[in-house]
Amino acid sequence: MAVQVERYYARWSPTNHHGYIIIYWDGGAKAFPESSFSSPAEFQVVVDLLRNEEPVWWDEPTQRLYAGNEPVGEGEPGSQIHPTENLSTPNLEKGRKLPGQPGQCGFVAIQREAVNIGGSASNVSWKKAFRIPGLGRPLQGFLIFNVHHLTHKEVPVKINGEEIGKIRPLGSWEHFQEGWFTQIISIRSGILRGGNNDIYIKAIPLPDEYGEEEYDDLDLKEVICFFQ
Repeated sequence: MAVQVERYYARWSPTNHHGYIIIYWDGGAKAFPESSFSSPAEFQVVVDLLRNEEPVWWDEPTQRLYAGNEPVGEGEPGSQIHPTENLSTPNLEKGRKLPGQPGQCGFVAIQREAVNIGGSASNVSWKKAFRIPGLGRPLQGFLIFNVHHLTHKEVPVKINGEEIGKIRPLGSWEHFQEGWFTQIISIRSGILRGGNNDIYIKAIPLPDEYGEEEYDDLDLKEVICFFQ
């Protein structure tokens, strides 16, 4: 049986880049140690849910934290569907909710491990399928990911054959070798659909002085699609 969360404690460690959260309810508590969150984005989702939504529920048997009357539905095995919040998709440019009625949201972890695109002739492009529960209405959302390399040109990102935006180049070698950088692309309504979807990214050729068939390769990881 789910219990209503009454308060919470959250902290973030800049040293080891991990978060820690404790939720409290009448007569109990639950700690989410540093190993609970696979990325800063996932930690932020949970903190935003606790900070912005009411009521928030914790269901111990299913290990789910959600807002509203019930969590979002299960996806197909292996699609990694997670409940998040009962609110409109954030407007990433203005930092506020989009207009419209609230609706249940979730996110799909499309690609956790690092994948290279354009580093060789055999991997110039990358395409991967992912599944969203059939919610029976037009979907909108945003894509968040970590990128490494990519020095010259913007790289288009397509979902279901429609371009949703571009991955921005990181600049010089000295700049991008410092680590991974998080980027976000909003997804307009009507591109995502309940059921099967796919993401497609193709590397861009480097200028001629770098040689023929050389591409501005990039690495991606923690590719997560949030939908509402």
